[in-house]
Amino acid sequence: MWAHQYDQQSNQVLVDGEKRSWSTNGNFSNIYGLMPNFACCLANMHQGWPKFVQNLWMATNDNGLAAVAYGPSKVTVKVDKGKEVTIHEETNYPFDGLIKLRFDTPEPVRFSIYLRIPGWAEKAVITYKGKTLTEKGGSTVRLYARWDPDDIITMQLPMNIRTEERYNNSLSLLRGPLYFSLRIDKEYRSIKINYDNFSYKGSVDWEIHPKSPWNYGLMIDKTNPDRGIELKENETGRYPFADKGDMIWSADSLKYIPWDKDAAVVITTRGMRIQGWTLKDNSADIPPRSPVKPENITEVIQLVPYGSAKLRITEFPVIDVTQVVDVFR
Repeated sequence: MWAHQYDQQSNQVLVDGEKRSWSTNGNFSNIYGLMPNFACCLANMHQGWPKFVQNLWMATNDNGLAAVAYGPSKVTVKVDKGKEVTIHEETNYPFDGLIKLRFDTPEPVRFSIYLRIPGWAEKAVITYKGKTLTEKGGSTVRLYARWDPDDIITMQLPMNIRTEERYNNSLSLLRGPLYFSLRIDKEYRSIKINYDNFSYKGSVDWEIHPKSPWNYGLMIDKTNPDRGIELKENETGRYPFADKGDMIWSADSLKYIPWDKDAAVVITTRGMRIQGWTLKDNSADIPPRSPVKPENITEVIQLVPYGSAKLRITEFPVIDVTQVVDVFR
């Protein structure tokens, strides 16, 4: 959390301090740094995660409990006329769709628990006390029961691949709540800008330069986006949104060490480079209008969660696969 951006781009293929087409912000507002544009983010940016955790759970007006967002957590509350209960939420969400709630209570307690089903989900399958419910996305489900010690509620959210149309008929790929972006090999370069930065406990300013091509169009069957896609789920480690090659501060050695583990989810699919799609004013130019005529060879590409991709393409031009032989054979 020492290095943040002020301006980020969905198609972000270069992070540096060169001249950009920003309307108001400075050229360094795109770097990952201690204070890349305004000091307000230095003071406020880090509040997001603790406030997210603080608001995973909320009390309800019927002395119950509502799960309004999901993540690994533990909540201890008083319900049903002051009886204390602890719920352990065991999940790898948002990288996986299985959410398990385990009750820890000294005695049986009766109260309502509400589960919010995300709007992106077509449905949710909820199992508890020998019952199974299938509920629609975008709804809130009330489960009223006598909860015994070690009772478990499981909710399975479908983590299907889906697409979203973007500018110039480009396409973004989603799985569950996460966008996925092209994984681009990268080189971190530590720089010095116009304020004192004494590298206190890892504070740093980074430029990030691409070491692999980025101008890929996506080869996808929009009617069946799962087709031609391979997905690998990896262990979620200490830094859930880190990807291989990211620079991680080591408090033990007092230096940055390249992260050597894959992102939590890696999608392998196929793409094709578009020769005419290049940089403009040190940013990726707007995607060429899709569908794009194929003019190159098919290549294997990898996508990782948007938050894991410091360099990325997220709004992909779409290659006209009707003009490509044996794409999905």
